[in-house]
Amino acid sequence: MREGVLGADISAEKPAGIERAAQAVRDFLTRHGNQAAEPVILGGYSQGAMVAAQVAFNSDEPLRGDPTLPFEIAERLQSEMAAAGLRVTWFPFDGGHDIPAEVVVALNAFLAHL
Repeated sequence: MREGVLGADISAEKPAGIERAAQAVRDFLTRHGNQAAEPVILGGYSQGAMVAAQVAFNSDEPLRGDPTLPFEIAERLQSEMAAAGLRVTWFPFDGGHDIPAEVVVALNAFLAHL
């Protein structure tokens, strides 16, 4: 593993249980996604974002929304996604492992815009 600002670079690794969690989300989408009037918004925070990304990047299901990761990795991912032609909404914030009120407000605005 490569050491970085955040410690070891584990971006290429698959944490234990992620495939099982992602399969549970895929099963949910299979059961309920087809019934939705509009594309499903898939998102998550922290470990949930890892599962959401795993599903989104390995799914043909039409999804909407963006993952959030540790800043340096999220910054790299959003650059790569934008370079690939995807529309990315980027709302960086200072903070620990919490969701500040301004992020909730921005998320609500993002969802309302969809």
